[in-house]
Amino acid sequence: MIEDGSACIYCGATDDLTDDHVPPENIFPKPKSSDLITVPACKPCNRGFSLDNEYFRIAILGPAALRSPVARALWEGPVERGLRRSVDREAPFATEFLLSRRESEVKDATGRVIGTSVGRRIEPARIDRTVARIVRGLLWHKHRYRLSRQAAFNVTMGPRIGGAASEQPDYIADQILPADAPLRSIGGGIFEYRYRILDNQLEHSDWFLRFYGLMTFWVSVVPESAAPPTDSCQPMR
Repeated sequence: MIEDGSACIYCGATDDLTDDHVPPENIFPKPKSSDLITVPACKPCNRGFSLDNEYFRIAILGPAALRSPVARALWEGPVERGLRRSVDREAPFATEFLLSRRESEVKDATGRVIGTSVGRRIEPARIDRTVARIVRGLLWHKHRYRLSRQAAFNVTMGPRIGGAASEQPDYIADQILPADAPLRSIGGGIFEYRYRILDNQLEHSDWFLRFYGLMTFWVSVVPESAAPPTDSCQPMR
């Protein structure tokens, strides 16, 4: 549905409109870049995304901080402070995240144990919801198109999630996406994306998203899918 910005892109409400950042503003360091993307969202939707936004930031910054100085500075500053505040107010997602710490063996190519790594369990449903909302926002930003509530999102985390160093996501993007689908950069390269529209239908598209040059996602938007739609206006708690 082509729109002019007078309605919430998530639920269609026309009252109490605010600006919602896509991706969430909290993944960008200060001072904020002038090219951050905002889309119209009603206050209930915008406020309802806060916990999912915080969970998303924690989930992608943890692994990224191992390699990215920018991610590390955010992790050691506002993220850890925010996590402590969330624990103090007994937010379930923060407590569960802290308790999910696990150590695992790191092996070389021969199978010999050469050390240990620390990881945490993340909830794919929470991550998928935020990634789907980012794609909804980007589609509106690029085409002023509001996806229907029936659209379904198939989200796949790239091999770099969790610290793997494969270049495979970039290779796949080059093979699948057309040459005229350039890599677009937001916030000084903190967020990058490429996409294609299939069959000239804005309800059907493929997206490649990358955060901090490391964390990657593939997203396919499928119109009128029989699969349960990802409802971006019903935040998880």
